[in-house]
Amino acid sequence: MTALRTPLRSSRRSLMLSGALLGTLELAGCDPATLSGHGEPEDLPPPTLSMEQLLNRTSTIPNHDVVSSLAPIAPLGGRPFAALAGVRRGYEEGMQVVRPDNFEEGPVPIDPLTIATAVDDSAMRARVLTSRPSDGGWCSTMLTSQDLVTWDETALAEEVDLPVEIAGHGMFASSQDGSRIGLWELADDGAVSPLAPLHA
Repeated sequence: MTALRTPLRSSRRSLMLSGALLGTLELAGCDPATLSGHGEPEDLPPPTLSMEQLLNRTSTIPNHDVVSSLAPIAPLGGRPFAALAGVRRGYEEGMQVVRPDNFEEGPVPIDPLTIATAVDDSAMRARVLTSRPSDGGWCSTMLTSQDLVTWDETALAEEVDLPVEIAGHGMFASSQDGSRIGLWELADDGAVSPLAPLHA
């Protein structure tokens, strides 16, 4: 005995999903510019671009001083306990010395175009390493101070080809470039000696 197969009928829901009932629902394709179905993309006004800083609450570009980092400095020799605060305003980076016994913050003279800093307080002279873009590469410097008031600046060798990321105990590491993280030894006079890089 052979059972008769009845043709399958599309349900109302499947017809809606397939678009067959769009007319019943009074849905029509419309142009995103005019919502009328007759507009052309050429009717859109040209976009307005502005290089002004965003000053609203959701902006990631602050128009006032914002603390972007904080590195403690341990007391050593005649050096007081303090902290070095990275301060960002707009597109410029600064750094201030913050001391609990002195509310007048002293500046660390880093380049305003600096985008990466690392602090090493393990030696007698506190070290601040900075990196900024320069001629398609990176320019890194070291600022040192014994009293956190007077700072000496030394340019690091050009072989430091990545921005600094972290420093300590006479060494520093760069930010990651692909799978490589550069490592260098750093002398008091700013001389650098490359170490075997890390590979992530």
